[in-house]
Amino acid sequence: MDRALNYNYKVVRQFTIATVLWGVIGMLAGVFFAAQLAWPALKFDIAWISYGGQ
Repeated sequence: MDRALNYNYKVVRQFTIATVLWGVIGMLAGVFFAAQLAWPALKFDIAWISYGGQ
C-alpha cells in the first residue's frame, strides 16, 4: 500500500471538453432563436424557418 495511485484523467478531460463544446453550441442556438423572435428580419423571408406567421 505504499504505491501512489495513478489515475487516468484523459476521459475526464474529454468529457469536460465535450460538455463545454455542446454548452456553447446550445447557448448560441438559443441566442439565435431568441434574436429571431426579437427581430423577425433575421428570418430572411424563408417560410420554413418561421414560427407559423408570414
